[in-house]
Amino acid sequence: MINKFDSESGGCLCGAVRFEVSAEPYFVVICSCRFCQRLTGSDYNVESLFRLGDVEVSRGKTKVHTHRSEGSGKSVHVHFCGACGTALYLKPERFPDCIGILSGTFDNPAWFRRDSSSTEYFFTAEAPRGMVIPEGFNTYPGHAKALDGSDNVPTRQARTELL
Repeated sequence: MINKFDSESGGCLCGAVRFEVSAEPYFVVICSCRFCQRLTGSDYNVESLFRLGDVEVSRGKTKVHTHRSEGSGKSVHVHFCGACGTALYLKPERFPDCIGILSGTFDNPAWFRRDSSSTEYFFTAEAPRGMVIPEGFNTYPGHAKALDGSDNVPTRQARTELL
């Protein structure tokens, strides 16, 4: 798997599961929905979106927890290490060609861009008070896509502010 980055890799805390990506993420989502807050134990999830063919599990095997989305009613398959419990990536039923890697699981989580041309903020209505939204980024109070697949209209952050 060689690309302009010579591929990038990551894995779980204990090293039992490793993965490689052969492309830059096609999009990055910073999501503050309650599911992502619980998944990460944090205020939000930084999720790098890839096409299925651009990701390969190179060592080990993940366990899967299937969660039914409260918003769409579709399944979200959470892949995690069975040994240490690290959540690694999501496979959403709603977007079948997509795999969302939890960005903190990369060996170098700073290798890809997170600027306003490649990153958007989802579920800002559920974000905790004090979350910083930088100037110039698109934000959505919920998801960027409506249940019928159409695009929701983003709000462009006019200035950096705290929610």
